[in-house]
Amino acid sequence: MRFHKFSSFALLAATVIACSHKKIAVDESAQTAKKGVLSSSASWIKEKPKKFDIQVMLTNQSNKAEIVWLKDIHCSRNGLKGDVTMVDARHGDFPISLKPNVPKTLIFTCDYNREVKAGDFKFNITRVYDNPSGDGRTNGQVIAKDLVIEQETK
Repeated sequence: MRFHKFSSFALLAATVIACSHKKIAVDESAQTAKKGVLSSSASWIKEKPKKFDIQVMLTNQSNKAEIVWLKDIHCSRNGLKGDVTMVDARHGDFPISLKPNVPKTLIFTCDYNREVKAGDFKFNITRVYDNPSGDGRTNGQVIAKDLVIEQETK
């Protein structure tokens, strides 16, 4: 019985140690927006050896539907570009549909596929489209470009 309790505790401790990555609170100054179109802000970044996770809130500030495509989001750390993914989303061709005046909080992963131990984090929404049909998939015109969240490391 004691061995079973010890092994369960050891397994739990190993899991906590293995999964504990440093969360960084993002500065309020890192928020970005195109007035009347879209605001984006990050609340935290979780750094890992070959990637980082970032929690981002996107708020459509207009009275019309908008779309951001996953392929139009870029990221980097210390200038090393990474691939952006999202839980339950395929690479590249996944639309993020934004309803008027509704905030959406999402977690993205930036994977640069090699270890980076220091440097600033960058998350860039390169294009925002209007969605005149409101179907969440059909692009209209580009209505904003290069909304960048940048977090310096100290």
